[in-house]
Amino acid sequence: MNITWRKVWRDLSNNKARTILVILAMAIGINAVGITLGMSEITRTHMTETHQAAIMAHIRFWMINRFDEDIVDQIISDAEIVDAEGISQDQLRWRLEGESEWNEMRLISRLDYNAQRMNGAELLAGEWPGDETLTVERLTSNYYSVSTGTVIEVDCGDHICSVPVSGVARGQIVPPPDMTGEGTFYATPQLAAALTGLTEGFDGLMVRLETFTPEGAEQAALRVRQYLEAQGLSLAPEGYYITDPEVHWAQDQFDTVMMIMGLMGFGSLLFGGFLIVNTLNAIIARQVWQVGVMKVFGATAGRVVRIYMLTALLHGLVALLIAAPTAAFVAYQVSITTLDSFNVPLESFQVSLTAILVQIAVAVIVPLLAALTPAIAGARKTAREAMSSRGLGDTASTGPLDRIAGRIRSLPRPLVLGVRNTFRSKARVALTLSTLVLGGVMFVVVMSIKDSMDNTFDSLFSDLGHDVLIQLDRPYGVSEVERAVAEVPESDFVEVWSGSWAAISMDDDHLREMFLWAIPANSEMFSPRLVAGRNLDPQDENAILLNRRTAEDEGIQVGDDIQLVVQGQQSTWTVVGLVVSMRNGGRESFVPMGA
Repeated sequence: MNITWRKVWRDLSNNKARTILVILAMAIGINAVGITLGMSEITRTHMTETHQAAIMAHIRFWMINRFDEDIVDQIISDAEIVDAEGISQDQLRWRLEGESEWNEMRLISRLDYNAQRMNGAELLAGEWPGDETLTVERLTSNYYSVSTGTVIEVDCGDHICSVPVSGVARGQIVPPPDMTGEGTFYATPQLAAALTGLTEGFDGLMVRLETFTPEGAEQAALRVRQYLEAQGLSLAPEGYYITDPEVHWAQDQFDTVMMIMGLMGFGSLLFGGFLIVNTLNAIIARQVWQVGVMKVFGATAGRVVRIYMLTALLHGLVALLIAAPTAAFVAYQVSITTLDSFNVPLESFQVSLTAILVQIAVAVIVPLLAALTPAIAGARKTAREAMSSRGLGDTASTGPLDRIAGRIRSLPRPLVLGVRNTFRSKARVALTLSTLVLGGVMFVVVMSIKDSMDNTFDSLFSDLGHDVLIQLDRPYGVSEVERAVAEVPESDFVEVWSGSWAAISMDDDHLREMFLWAIPANSEMFSPRLVAGRNLDPQDENAILLNRRTAEDEGIQVGDDIQLVVQGQQSTWTVVGLVVSMRNGGRESFVPMGA
């Protein structure tokens, strides 16, 4: 071992606690970067591949009433629609045989599970549903311990139906039961009709276009909606969803989480960099005399810099050896959990090459950059200056703070010395304060994001203010509905709203879809999140609270008059306020009942 390596090893081993602290700090930062990049690449790749392989429907419609296969055949006659398929979705209650607690059920049925053309479910075990058996969805199977052969009980209204499970399947867009408390099952149309008491048919329509573009999909959705309404069918309030076949439906939410994690990883790296700067400053401050001795024996400034840069580099490489394997393992485990929540399988261990390369670059570049300034500062001293020096900060301080402290005679001497020593090295103070400020900023950012997300989810349905929302398959009188609900012992208060799909007619003959809620006068449930203008007034006529997203996209402001096409009739409405409503893709707006 030559003299350079001996000195580097001695510097590292003389203060083991400090060396370990710096290495761990760097390892945490490198680990955070590796986990974020590894998880992002693995998860994004599998989400996209699974999404594209599923042949996703470009548009999914949900109706209030049911329709038959003839409607599906007519939809396919549209020149821009290459395929359409009917599906139904019902809400029931279910429980495991022998248990007393009921769970929510999402019951999906389609004509032929062996000939699914879009949004196909994949059979994992057992058989597809038969006339007397159900197939359970994979997430539901895992969460509720339902497997092939299990018998479940379904609330069929006036009696309990016992139905065996014949298989396990994996769906494409399935709400996780651990979040929603809802289990997903697959049935034939005949069994679904028997369990629900409804007629056979579809209440959902899946459509694929010849060529997908967001604008083309919107226009196709408008044409399909108009055709369905002409057949006496009504879209449900959730209406329709447009899905890009190349981009996973949850990609935006996932990218947001990755961005937050990336910021946290970057902050951890900065912490590690600051620690290396402080460590090298401390080492060189103690070894200024050694620098002078090295120069007396012929060491150049470049040689001195290389010694201390090598010390910093070793911190980074050791941190890399600790962080890289850990990051790869954690990224894989987190990816499994994340993909599982989106019902995407990840079977074999995988490592992101991009994450490994970035971690290597970080472990090399960050320590060298952090050590460069203190190493050069120490190496620039001449041999005479270094050997007569008491450290890098030995120059007497004559700053304003020192002069002020020297004039105050009543302060205790230890306090004066403490203040002067604290600010003797301005760079060191700036570095320390920057580290503390960064830590505080990261804490505030994390807490602010958490509170913002909590507030967003809390307010998601705050403007409707209900505990239960019931959609009726045809119009009923208000008093008739109120009498029916009053007979339910658990009900406390009821309001009857009306809803309808409509469109804003723009000057360029462009139509923008929207869903209108008609609010009764003096509603006790409606509490909109206004961002401009005012709320609806009982005396308003043809007044509308417009969704902020629609207003921003179309350049509409409070006080503007807009043209609405409702059930084929065009009329003029005045925008009295803008509201935030995130449901239904930001397409919901509000008008007075009877307007």
